[in-house]
Amino acid sequence: MPALLIISIAAQFACGLHAVRTNRVSPWLYIIVFVPAIGCAIYVVTQMLPDLLHSRAGRQVAKDITKVVDPQRDLRRRMRNLSVADTIENKRRLAEECLSLEMYDEAAELYEKALTGHYVTDPTLMMGRARALFGQGRYDSVVEVLDDLRAANPDYASADGHLLYARALEEAGHHDLAKMEYAYLVEYFPGEEARARYARLLDRTGDSVKSREMYQKVVDFVSTAPKHYYRAQRDWYDMARQRLREMDLPPGA
Repeated sequence: MPALLIISIAAQFACGLHAVRTNRVSPWLYIIVFVPAIGCAIYVVTQMLPDLLHSRAGRQVAKDITKVVDPQRDLRRRMRNLSVADTIENKRRLAEECLSLEMYDEAAELYEKALTGHYVTDPTLMMGRARALFGQGRYDSVVEVLDDLRAANPDYASADGHLLYARALEEAGHHDLAKMEYAYLVEYFPGEEARARYARLLDRTGDSVKSREMYQKVVDFVSTAPKHYYRAQRDWYDMARQRLREMDLPPGA
């Protein structure tokens, strides 16, 4: 069967199914059946695409496409907003966009300017500044900011913030302290990143027994979890499995 015929039949089926499910049988189903090529094209443009773009998933797809085509579109918009109204909120939004584009110097400066007055101990702003400092490679400063955040906001809790703290300690060379934070993190952190990073730090610092145990837990948890969890944690799963294989190789292999 020619490829074009197969595509045409598949398009008719998809459009027809959509028309039935959305109660658009008349007149669309007849147009799709009796004028397949043009009918399907018109139906997709006038009926399916608007439905998609007005759905949550459709809006996200459109947003993702825009990000690829024009990655600095939101940056320019938020810069304009800040120029019109120099508010803490507009600074925060622009700083977050800078972070997403890995413009760490600009983000750090914006957060520093926002952390004034009543907002000097705002946990969201302090966390953002810590992320910007981490991107700059200023790991001891990250630890200092997060210590200040915890002191000023004792009820504030963030698993991602805790992970950032452990990573900053590790990158700054405070390995024993980092291990303590990772050991606590793995008890509640969602996903396998904390466990995998803990395993890698143990591995690098010579604790092969404990690191193997952590790597094996990553592999066991992911391999027995639902598919959506496997997809979300695949990078950490692959890393752990690869390292376990390397550990099992004989010396010099």
